[in-house]
Amino acid sequence: MIPYRGLWHERRTAAMNGKRVGDDRSGRRRKRLLGAPLLVVLLSAFPVLGATTPSPPAAASPTLTEAEAGLRHRLETLELLERTIEEYERAVEELRSALERAESEAERQDLETRLREQEEKLFRYRKQFREAASGVSEEEIARATPPKPDWSAEINELLSPLLNEIKRLTSRPREMHRLARELEFLEEKLAEVEHGLEQARALAARAEGTLRAHLDALAESLAAEAERLRAERDLVRQRLERLRAEQASPYENVRNLVRIFFRSRGRNLLLAVLAFATFWFLSRWFYLRLQRWGPFARRDRTLAARLFELVYIVFAATGGIAAMLWVLYAVGDWVLLSLVVLFLAGLAWASKTALPRFWQQATILLNLGPVREGERLLFEGVPYLVEKLGWQTYVVNPELKGGRLRLPLAHLADLRSRPFDETEIWFPTREGDWVLLDQERLGQVVEQTPERVTVVLLGGAVRSYPTSAFVAESPTVLSRGFRIRVLFGIDYQHQKSSTEEIPRTLREHLTIGLAAHPAGPHLRRLAVEFAQAGASSLDLAVLADFGGEAARYYDELERRIQKLCVDACNENGWVIPFTQVTMHMATPVEVEGLVPAGR
Repeated sequence: MIPYRGLWHERRTAAMNGKRVGDDRSGRRRKRLLGAPLLVVLLSAFPVLGATTPSPPAAASPTLTEAEAGLRHRLETLELLERTIEEYERAVEELRSALERAESEAERQDLETRLREQEEKLFRYRKQFREAASGVSEEEIARATPPKPDWSAEINELLSPLLNEIKRLTSRPREMHRLARELEFLEEKLAEVEHGLEQARALAARAEGTLRAHLDALAESLAAEAERLRAERDLVRQRLERLRAEQASPYENVRNLVRIFFRSRGRNLLLAVLAFATFWFLSRWFYLRLQRWGPFARRDRTLAARLFELVYIVFAATGGIAAMLWVLYAVGDWVLLSLVVLFLAGLAWASKTALPRFWQQATILLNLGPVREGERLLFEGVPYLVEKLGWQTYVVNPELKGGRLRLPLAHLADLRSRPFDETEIWFPTREGDWVLLDQERLGQVVEQTPERVTVVLLGGAVRSYPTSAFVAESPTVLSRGFRIRVLFGIDYQHQKSSTEEIPRTLREHLTIGLAAHPAGPHLRRLAVEFAQAGASSLDLAVLADFGGEAARYYDELERRIQKLCVDACNENGWVIPFTQVTMHMATPVEVEGLVPAGR
């Protein structure tokens, strides 16, 4: 085989002499063009750009117009393409001549492969020359039907920058993982080969003749394989240890990642966010200035003004997103652009189920929904006035400290408002009011906010209620005035004077007694009336109406009236009865059949 290969090499060398001569003739010009193909491809692939981009100052006169400079630059590109095409044409002719003189089949196949490559390049450069000269793509001219969108290719093209970036960032960990798995595999395989080597040597030590020779040969091959596996294992281990040694700490990795990100991606992201914020705030500034004019400045805004606000919000959001995408496109950051597009696509896909809610919120913004501006609604059990509808809706309760709330538009979807009368109250109490809680605990309201109502009870104890629970408890407010009703009974022996004389006398006594009390000046009305004929007494009702200033004495006044009634009975000799209970004992005859005889 060796002499044959040498002979074939000599023949191939002799056959290629003609080609080498041709190569020597064009060698210098080929060397000049070795660095040109990339520039030619870039310039010829974008003929419009080549036609409109001004040439460098060294190639164009300062007096040339932009169109003339672009034309000259385009002609230079075409001349460069023409020289390249001529070089490839000569190379193709030389390869064809060498192919005709080829003697062996191997040499012919090699020449055919090289000729095919050169012809493909020649065809490509001719096509680029035609497109650069005409400015029209041949594919667009030859296409008979409109192109069909290939969604899989579009998605792959969109995701490829992102996937490449992820692949680049995870290259080292993936390589370490691959080497670790390969090292584990080699160690397992080496252990199997060493085990087989031990078995072969053990059998060869006991065998004789040709069997021993075969076993020795097998042991030698297994030993060589084990040595090869050890060398390969050591090489993989060294590479893995080198990668582990080069691997930085997690803190260093994070710091480097952050530094790299803010050097390129972070800068682009910052520019995109600034573009979005600039567009948003400029449109917001324009809208706020517009609100000071005409129908936009009215308190009761018209439907047209509300519709304009909705259109403004949509325009500001879409315009800001478009500005952000344009910045990412302009800087060529396809990774961030892909991420933003994917995020927007996911957001659009997720929002399709929320379209009914968006429509409902749009009707609220237009003041056509269940909650309307200038009406009254209940929020967490507390009434509020809808002061202004918008993406941030303001509701007000004038009776609460800090009673102006800002509600997101989504919170209004489940609420209902209604027109109201000017005389309606907005909260059952005011700060400083005395209230009766659970009909027995007396206290004064010291603070009421949208979250809590604080009440100081008699004796100084402080109790706080959630505002909604305080309203639901329906406290009795005493600060607007209150009535104390005391039921007092006298004996039946005073029946003749119980309807006229005794009530009149008792009222006079109570008037004198209450006048001496600090709450006396606030007594509005006092009445003593016959209430009812009870089972063991004739009941009189004492009705005392006081102003709100006497609310703090509510518990004390009830006891005071009871005391004055007893004093009046003592002075006038009126008997106060007590409840009489008559017990009737049944005889055995009445319970015959239930109680045994003799018991």
